[in-house]
Amino acid sequence: MADNLSIKITKAGKEAAFNVSNTGLELEISNVAFGDIGWTPVNEDEATALKNEILRVPISSGEKIGTSQIRLTSIADGNDNFTIREVGFFLNDGTLFGVYSSETQALAYKTTGTELVLAFDLILTTLPPDSVSVVIEEGNNTNPSFLNELILITLGNIKIATSQISGLNRYLTKII
Repeated sequence: MADNLSIKITKAGKEAAFNVSNTGLELEISNVAFGDIGWTPVNEDEATALKNEILRVPISSGEKIGTSQIRLTSIADGNDNFTIREVGFFLNDGTLFGVYSSETQALAYKTTGTELVLAFDLILTTLPPDSVSVVIEEGNNTNPSFLNELILITLGNIKIATSQISGLNRYLTKII
């Protein structure tokens, strides 16, 4: 799992942020999407979609930490089974606002029938202050009272899965 995630704001995301800052409005991040192709996004990337989006979910919880930082949480659920190598943050109008991806580092592993809780702190210092907010779909809010414990359990499960995969890889390497 990556320790420091640095999202890259897309060109469309940056343009939208500067457009709304002139009107006194805020952008609203409403969804997070996950894919399995690792790549290297750059600042003001022309990307409008993930390379291979598998799952898109609404924001479960979120809060403004400061004028240029927001914290959001999403729950990747469903019957999909894949390695998460790309994450996209989408505005309520469907615009890809920002993306994280790595060609070499998996963010997490989504297994069939599990709910994977992922929390993100987005540092938005390259955008106008207070230009971005989080939209939580009604009825989709996670209970903050147990969210920290759920995140710790999820991190523990990721470490166990990583260890099992490493052990299996060593075993297969020996017999091949």
